[in-house]
Amino acid sequence: MSSSTGGWLAFQAFAGGVVAGVAALLFVWWRFNRRDTFVFWITMWLVPFAVLLVLNGAVTLTEPGTTLDTLALWLRSQALGASVILAMPALASVTGGPRVRWWMVAAGGLLAVRAVLFLTTDLVYAHRYVDGSPEYGPLITSSFAVPVIIVIVYAIRSIRRMPAALGRTVLIVLSLLGFGILALAFWLEEGVLAELLTSLWALPIVGVVLAVGVRRLRADIRRGIRQRDMRDAIASVTNAAWFDREPGQLLARAEASARALLNEPEIRGSLRQLANESHFASFAMPPSIAKDPQAVTFLDDLGHVVSAAAERRELHERLEVAAHADSLTGLPNRRRLDVVLTEAWAAVGDKRLAVLFCDIDAFKRVNEEFGHPIGDAVLQNTAAALEETVPQRATVARYGGDEFVVVLPDAPPDTEVVELAHSLQRAITDASPGKVRSVSIGVVVATGDEVREPYTLVRDADTAMFDAKHKRLGVRVFDQALRERLLREIDLGRRIARAVSDGEFEVHYQPIVDVASLRVVAVEALSRWSDDHVAREPEEWVPAAEESGQIVQIGLGAVRSARRASLSFGLPVGVNVSPRQLAEPDLALRLLEAWGPDQRENLTLEITESALLDDLPLGIETLETLRSEGVRIALDDFGTGYSSLARLAHLPVDVLKVDQQFAQDATSPRGRAVLRGIVEIAHASGLLVVVEGVETVEQFEIVAELGADQVQGYLLGRPSPTAPTPIHLPTA
Repeated sequence: MSSSTGGWLAFQAFAGGVVAGVAALLFVWWRFNRRDTFVFWITMWLVPFAVLLVLNGAVTLTEPGTTLDTLALWLRSQALGASVILAMPALASVTGGPRVRWWMVAAGGLLAVRAVLFLTTDLVYAHRYVDGSPEYGPLITSSFAVPVIIVIVYAIRSIRRMPAALGRTVLIVLSLLGFGILALAFWLEEGVLAELLTSLWALPIVGVVLAVGVRRLRADIRRGIRQRDMRDAIASVTNAAWFDREPGQLLARAEASARALLNEPEIRGSLRQLANESHFASFAMPPSIAKDPQAVTFLDDLGHVVSAAAERRELHERLEVAAHADSLTGLPNRRRLDVVLTEAWAAVGDKRLAVLFCDIDAFKRVNEEFGHPIGDAVLQNTAAALEETVPQRATVARYGGDEFVVVLPDAPPDTEVVELAHSLQRAITDASPGKVRSVSIGVVVATGDEVREPYTLVRDADTAMFDAKHKRLGVRVFDQALRERLLREIDLGRRIARAVSDGEFEVHYQPIVDVASLRVVAVEALSRWSDDHVAREPEEWVPAAEESGQIVQIGLGAVRSARRASLSFGLPVGVNVSPRQLAEPDLALRLLEAWGPDQRENLTLEITESALLDDLPLGIETLETLRSEGVRIALDDFGTGYSSLARLAHLPVDVLKVDQQFAQDATSPRGRAVLRGIVEIAHASGLLVVVEGVETVEQFEIVAELGADQVQGYLLGRPSPTAPTPIHLPTA
């Protein structure tokens, strides 16, 4: 090997290494930015040039005419063809030229035919050497020129799409120069110069493309830095949205950020509320900014942040109102009332604070008679009437249901407060004529020197209202007597709770006797309580147990005791169910669990008329569930409530227990006639009749004559914790 040949090989190797190194650097760049097709195709374009330079050296080293030599020449030809074809997607990635697929198919197809002819015929390569140089066939130039022309046409069409005229001209000139160098290499056919020109024909194009790429890279870096700054600005505005309470302040902050980042003082922000209660923030911008997609996107994102913050703020305000306002009347609700009352009591000083608790009497009747929409209208009218009547400094709140509370700071003397209460009564009834007949109002007036919690003001006013309703007083001022009664009730409630926890309640059983045979056929379970070894009458503690809800546990305990008594006495047992128990949605399940899984036919549940009618649909559903399990239902104290004889057949009951008043009145002709009618209609409805409160032999004989089935009363036995004894009537 001559020194010139060695030098040429070294140059080829060095040039190939340089090109391969550039390709490797571009490949690494592309790995970190896979969306950049320009870098990818430039990398792919450089690969065949590196291969071509290496193969030029390889051809020099192979033995002429051998198979290895032919293979090296063929591979060099394919590398040259690849360098020509890959010029199209490389240019397209720079210029944004037309779709390149079919252009590559056309040029690549021709080069593929050329590759086949190169190996199998002498049309492209003659497969022999003349004077030490390979001899080529007649199609060596034309088979390559046609694909090159296709590439040149595509290159021109692609370059013409470039927006910059100078860049377009430079790239066209350099492209023509490159393809001219390639044509010159084919004209020279062989030699060192031909190989050099063949390997480096695209150097001018690659140079300018790389220059464009570097320029794009710098633009990408600047765009990336700018994008980061925009992202930081948006994050800053987003964070500020949680602290700037007014949307206008946030809009001004966003406007200032946009002006500083885009260096454009003409940017103006605006915030509008749309018809659907949403908000729309936008930024007016000069034409120079409007042509910048990155800047437009940034301003749009800022607008979305401001819009979302404005909507969030409005939603917060609506939720704040909803959390502290009644949805039906618009008045402050109980939660807001607590805040108002606390603030008013804290500021009372040496003045007086009045609280008026208003309740519409028999409001349930309004809903039942006129319907709930009319009931809602009555509540709305009541709220409006209260607000119009109270002094401006007062606060009206809806406490719940048909209850309203008025908080009056700087209250006048008691007589004027009472007069205000009467004015409120008149205003409420006048606002809903024919629907609201009366209103009960409880009044409490407190001074700042009293030691009490704010909630006790509402509690005391509620107590006064309840007393006014119970005694039909209309207006009741909370005084020392009510205070003492309230304290007694609170203490009683605590004692009842303790007694339930300690198991102090006992169950006594009163016999129910068959009229015809005087045989005890059942017993009624009655709860009894000895408080500190002092027997308390049920009338003393039952209302308090109802109010506190302890009656539920007392009732379940009575059912469990009744189960044991039924097994011990061998008799059915009746157990009273209070209105408070009947209001429990799971009453049926809890009663059945307390009794046990069998012999449910020995359990009779006694329900008063008033308890059943307090919530008729729920009560009937519960009773029907219990009856389906075998439990018998008795309508207790019949005649003291609201039921008519006509509706007996429609109630889910098995037994009618007539109130003791009818037994006492049966000694008179009129009372006897009434009791006879009750018994006959009950029998016609398929009910067993039990007359309660029979205390004399005369009453017993009259009740027996009128056809009652069973009787109960002190004549036949008093409640006792032991099993009943045989009955013997005293002689007259």
